[in-house]
Amino acid sequence: MTALVKDRSLVIFTALTAVSSILAMSFSLDGIRQFLWFLYLLQLVGVGHVLLRSLDRWMVLLSPSFICVSYVLLNNFLGSIAFSFERVHHAPDYYAYQKWNYLHLSVVFTLACNWAVVLSLRQALRGGIARVVQASRPRISSLEFFLILAFSGIAIAFFSFVDLNLSFAGGDGSFSIFPKTLAALVLAVALHKRGSRWRFLCYLLLISYFASFSAEDKRQAIFLFLPIIMIEALNLPSFKLSLRFFTISALAFVSVVFLILMMSIYRGYGQYNPEGFLDSARYVDDYILEDRFLEYLLANTEVNYLFFHSHQALEYILEEPSQVLWGSTFAKILYIPAPRYLYPDKPKSIIERYTGIHSPEFRALGGSWASGIYAEFFWNFHFLGLIPLYLLFLMLNKGYFWLAKYVREGMDLQFVFPIYAYQQLMELFRGTGLDQFVTYCLVSAVIFFAFLYPMLVLILFATRGRSRKLIPAAIGSTVSHIV
Repeated sequence: MTALVKDRSLVIFTALTAVSSILAMSFSLDGIRQFLWFLYLLQLVGVGHVLLRSLDRWMVLLSPSFICVSYVLLNNFLGSIAFSFERVHHAPDYYAYQKWNYLHLSVVFTLACNWAVVLSLRQALRGGIARVVQASRPRISSLEFFLILAFSGIAIAFFSFVDLNLSFAGGDGSFSIFPKTLAALVLAVALHKRGSRWRFLCYLLLISYFASFSAEDKRQAIFLFLPIIMIEALNLPSFKLSLRFFTISALAFVSVVFLILMMSIYRGYGQYNPEGFLDSARYVDDYILEDRFLEYLLANTEVNYLFFHSHQALEYILEEPSQVLWGSTFAKILYIPAPRYLYPDKPKSIIERYTGIHSPEFRALGGSWASGIYAEFFWNFHFLGLIPLYLLFLMLNKGYFWLAKYVREGMDLQFVFPIYAYQQLMELFRGTGLDQFVTYCLVSAVIFFAFLYPMLVLILFATRGRSRKLIPAAIGSTVSHIV
């Protein structure tokens, strides 16, 4: 058994967290607004130290704990700078920011949450997760790849034009994004297992297609990067901070930002009215040169969005502790199968409750504001929310290491659904609610195992007769992990 995260690095991370928390409580409100970026940067340095001192950097970097903490800290670091310099696209958010009276407590809670989330990673490793050893990647044949490509392509195209309506079960809107995303992940895994150097271009084309087809798929298009990086990176040696690493990282970052800018222009930012998604590319230069480009960019990337709403949500409860929900939004998970028209009194989600308080008019129109994952635990249990948050990430990290083991052993094709659940963690961290995360996973599980998975079994049976081994391997390993 090998400890991937060293205790000494965690001690340093804990010390930096304590220093940041003490400073947060020492500053005046004006002082903390001015130096908030430094408090988050200090803890971010500690997180980076934990990563660099780990024995398997890819494994730690792609863990739910590290992704969540990095996502929160980077957005809060950049968002605090933007707000301090009034680089805010939505003016009412800035006015509300100036009226925060409990910023020191919300910062301490956020820092404590980050600490608990990182600590859960250590405990997940100590709880019996050995370092996963790389295995040679089994490739799929040309015939298998062609059949999977045809099947996935047809599924993606079909659900791009046909809405999957689940209103009979209480669903609201189209659910076509679920089979489309699952089919895209099937294709991505097949590309990885095929091993062609052209697969990276195919990944980019796949993500671009999702970005271009419809407005509601934009976030899902960006989130597709995460599972693709996971299935590729976990089969690489632990990375080193070299010129090659920084070059590849910079190119990947520029590509993601460029894609986000194209999507933003396509959605109407700048009022360029492109003829199509690809046509948006020729307006990127003009968009960058606009006077308010920085505000637009921070809005496009949701940096200011997450910073503001994650702190504003905490501010509401700190102002009025009687609004603590004591588990109400988590209890909503038990009512997932029940449509609201049959059970009008079933609990509301965190996104419904927060938006209803922050912007009742916007909520009445069907709008919603996500407030970050930590806010849901604070709304339900105040500072005691650190305990269930820790337990949740303990489970998520254990599940991740279980999935990583199969990805590295080359059995990843039949584990597309867990890979999808891994992708949906980004929505959970963004703050759409634990109930929505569970709902999305349940709906996707039904779609995958009832429709997509049987087709994969038939394809493998037709080509190599592997279906007899495939079902017991996937189901048996899943059951044994849960038990």
